[in-house]
Amino acid sequence: MRKLEWFEAIYVTSSQRYGIYHRTEVIILKLQVTPQAARWFIDEMGLESGEAIRFYIQLYGTSGTKHHNFSLGIMRDEPSPDVTVRTDVDGITFFFTEGDKWFLEDYSMTVTVDDGEVHYVFDQA
Repeated sequence: MRKLEWFEAIYVTSSQRYGIYHRTEVIILKLQVTPQAARWFIDEMGLESGEAIRFYIQLYGTSGTKHHNFSLGIMRDEPSPDVTVRTDVDGITFFFTEGDKWFLEDYSMTVTVDDGEVHYVFDQA
């Protein structure tokens, strides 16, 4: 069983007046960063405890997902109130904001390191 801190749940509610219908959906978005990957970011980007990495979506490239022509970008950033997917590893926060969460709606993403290179693994949820 995976640890709960790897998950962020977003509750989306739609309803119509007069009780005709009410529907609530729970969308589970997953993000996992291995300790080795966190160490890579710390070493390569000179991060210190309490700092953060934002994953964002950019046009062009490939990612191994159904989202052709989109790829993943990274940047040093501070988490804002619109963070929807987040995990903390070795004092570093890794996150997606509301505008980019669509990229993970059908996937869980694991960030790993192999032979000194970062890899992003997308598994269908």
